[in-house]
Amino acid sequence: MTLAIALTCGLVIAAGGAAEDMHFSIEGVPANGLVGVPVVSPVPHEASPGSFALQAVGDERVLPAQLVPALGGKGVELCLVVLPGDADLAGQPLRVRRPADPVAARFRFEEDTVRGVLHLFEEGKPVLDYCFGMQLKEGVPENRRRACYAHPIYGLDGEAITDDFPKDHYHHRGLFWGWPDMDRDGKSVSIWDLRGVEQRFDKWVGREVGPVCAQFETDGGWYVDGERVADERVCFRVWPADEVGRALDVYLRWTAVDKPIVIHGQKQENKGYGGPNLR
Repeated sequence: MTLAIALTCGLVIAAGGAAEDMHFSIEGVPANGLVGVPVVSPVPHEASPGSFALQAVGDERVLPAQLVPALGGKGVELCLVVLPGDADLAGQPLRVRRPADPVAARFRFEEDTVRGVLHLFEEGKPVLDYCFGMQLKEGVPENRRRACYAHPIYGLDGEAITDDFPKDHYHHRGLFWGWPDMDRDGKSVSIWDLRGVEQRFDKWVGREVGPVCAQFETDGGWYVDGERVADERVCFRVWPADEVGRALDVYLRWTAVDKPIVIHGQKQENKGYGGPNLR
């Protein structure tokens, strides 16, 4: 099922925060859906992030909406969740407006600068931790130290559903990304099992929380023998949980600094694994 939002007129938000109306129509939402459907649309005009609401003409229902920076790019995107009871609004013109009263955010961040961990909560319940600082479990070899991955990721009952530093594969680390076979200027390295290359966090690009989603972006890099060989952009967008689960969008971008980096999946026995991985 393809989801799309058709833009029928523009949105302009002045520096002072005043907004002109913007109208959308939602297409492709299942009429008999059982869970909420996350919907995203680019906004082609200059706008500032913030909380909004969508309302059909002649209908009292209000859909919370949120403008957030586009993942990994320029501009902003409009995010909302269409609940099963609101699927009949598909195809109707929806007016975007600022709510009369402030809208409470469902999410909040807590940063632990000592441990190098960013905690994300939804209505007081843990959602995930992003490990931006170097991590090393007691008793694990020094060469397994790492950063830039998500762990723990929590289930709907608050249970951790990922693992870190498992004894059978010390290099496995929650939700991470890497390749076991990489070549840079004739040197073989591997982000997958932390051999000869290191991921490092540079800075936070941005963080957003609101009634619809939470989002954070970071800049970092890959280092070989202390030399920065690639830039890394990491973006997470986290949607509200429902009785079935939670949607999580992840955007990753890597740019070689000067010389090309060749990446492969695991060549041994043609296993082919590599890239994003969840332990």
